[in-house]
Amino acid sequence: MSWDAYVDNHLMCAFPTGNTLTSVGIIGLDGSVWTANNKFPEIKTAEVTAIVNAFNSDGDELAQRGLFIGDAKYLVVEGEKDMPMTRGEYNSVVEKLGDYLVDQGY
Repeated sequence: MSWDAYVDNHLMCAFPTGNTLTSVGIIGLDGSVWTANNKFPEIKTAEVTAIVNAFNSDGDELAQRGLFIGDAKYLVVEGEKDMPMTRGEYNSVVEKLGDYLVDQGY
């Protein structure tokens, strides 16, 4: 299966709100890049390790420190079930992923 096609057709498109992503990357737990568009920064293995470790902990480190990809700092925003966002805003990407996986025979 090509993750490139999924990124191009389902993530780098306009969302119902009209917004778009500027870069996308799918990175393995070992730091290998499965796919990334041309604007995704080069990620270091140490950065992947730090991100994985932070997500495996209680998340306090991510909230306080953020995460780093390609030496750039990113804010981590955590969503909770009762937050004031519509389900449709979340469902769009998830539904497109499901459609893509079905189309690929999964």
